[in-house]
Amino acid sequence: MPVPVLVLVLVLVKWLPLLPRGHSALTDQWRRAAMSIPLNIGEPARPA
Repeated sequence: MPVPVLVLVLVLVKWLPLLPRGHSALTDQWRRAAMSIPLNIGEPARPA
């Protein structure tokens, strides 16, 4: 699973600067989502 997540982050890093001006809220949301996915996957599960 980490490979598709890494691909997503790399694609977004290249794609986000191409968004036209005035879309900063969308850019920020995509950037935060792209970074939270690998961080959540890498977070160890807590035993119940």
